[in-house]
Amino acid sequence: MNANLSDFGLGFIFNGKYADFTPAWYSNVGNTLVEAMIFNFELPIILYCLYLTRRIYNRIKDRGFSNYWKGVKTTKKKTIQSYIDLYSGPAFPIHFKYSLMTNISFVTFMYGAGMPVLFVISTVTFLIFFIMEKILVAYSFQEPPSFDSEISISTIEVLMWAPLLYTGFGFWMYSNNQIFGNNFRVMSTLFAFRDQETSFWTMSKVTASYPLFYGFFLVFFILIFKDWWREALNKVYPTGDAALDGDEVLDSYFDSLSLFSKQWWYMEELLCRDQLGLKILSD
Repeated sequence: MNANLSDFGLGFIFNGKYADFTPAWYSNVGNTLVEAMIFNFELPIILYCLYLTRRIYNRIKDRGFSNYWKGVKTTKKKTIQSYIDLYSGPAFPIHFKYSLMTNISFVTFMYGAGMPVLFVISTVTFLIFFIMEKILVAYSFQEPPSFDSEISISTIEVLMWAPLLYTGFGFWMYSNNQIFGNNFRVMSTLFAFRDQETSFWTMSKVTASYPLFYGFFLVFFILIFKDWWREALNKVYPTGDAALDGDEVLDSYFDSLSLFSKQWWYMEELLCRDQLGLKILSD
């Protein structure tokens, strides 16, 4: 995002204008970022209107304007498959949905500490996504195939790293001397973005940003050893398959039946043997 990390030895990669999250960065880059995030919750509505308009146009072109509005069932298609492709909805783009939601989540957590409005925008975006997807799956998209839980679990595993970005970038943003203190310098020129008394050494001072500093290492530690934590918790509080291990001391199926069910089953067996000559149960 137009960053300059020469103070950290990464100037050969990040050689932008801004060495820190300065007021100029929030005015220029931050505003652009917020506008792009706002556009995200408008995007599904715009795409739906465009796709719906194109589908209606193609159907009118196939049946004719007068026949379409009169409800006359005619078509110019020569094959059944071409007719189905025209009048059925598009395939459900699950890959696009997952990638878009993952992108919104990571951008929000990365810059949300300095721009909390991103969390509000993301909440509205996900709410609109939820409503639109319910409508589109019911009335527009083709019936999606039966996906297993692997793609959802993989997405959740990736999103678990988003809090690490929040704590890391939050510490960087809150360590700026101009946020919690009055120590600042007037820029000599409009483009003197790096004259802000912020460097690696000023970030090492104990400030209000240090809860996020410690939170960064705590989240990193949890993510690295998450499998170990999961196994330890399953041993203390078994869930899922782990809770089913061991002898539950349950009665057999026949012993669990009520007297009425046993009598019904017995009479049904007699009827099958006498009337149909079938032997279902063993003697």
